[in-house]
Amino acid sequence: MEEWYSLSEASRKMGKERGYVSAWIRNHPEVMPKEMLRKVGDANLTLISDSGIDVIKSTPRKKESVQVRNNGSHKGYLEGLVPGVTLMNSILNGGVPKFYCFDAI
Repeated sequence: MEEWYSLSEASRKMGKERGYVSAWIRNHPEVMPKEMLRKVGDANLTLISDSGIDVIKSTPRKKESVQVRNNGSHKGYLEGLVPGVTLMNSILNGGVPKFYCFDAI
């Protein structure tokens, strides 16, 4: 017989922070089969089965280097490192290319 856990309990069972499973389901709705989730009452409580936890564990994670967010937090870091990177960053973000010239001492 399959066990059912709250999303917080499932996160702790996996050794993750409390909101891990909830965030994973929100970010991967196409991967999680609906029969592995169960809504309970009007309290908006969602339960996940052992099989659902196995789905999360078996889904490959993206590597950190592949995950790029387009919120501009990396823009200051990339500017000025290499002219090609600055030009590419500006073009991809729809901005005007910036070039920096430094006088030799």
